[in-house]
Amino acid sequence: MELLTAFGITADATANAAGAAREASAKGITTASQGSIDDLNGRFSAIQGHTFSIAESTKTLLINSSQQLARLAAIEFNTNELHAIRENMGVMREDMKHMRRGIDDMSLKGITLK
Repeated sequence: MELLTAFGITADATANAAGAAREASAKGITTASQGSIDDLNGRFSAIQGHTFSIAESTKTLLINSSQQLARLAAIEFNTNELHAIRENMGVMREDMKHMRRGIDDMSLKGITLK
């Protein structure tokens, strides 16, 4: 009780807070009943829950996006490797054509020793 009196709280105020129902004040432009306030509190709690859910989903999307980006980078690297292989294959084909012509010439004309 000493603590309550130190802050200027009377016994009547604590009794009203403990047992009496709250009523809206008629001082402002609008008034609200305790039921409507409780309803709004419930709605705000639901909004807060949905906001948390959206934040968690956003984190999941961020993680998935970074994993997809890593996979895409690997695909890009492999694609570049395929282009390099294709270029090397073109050079190898030309070399093989020259070898085939040389072998065909040897087959037709024979080998001459000097």
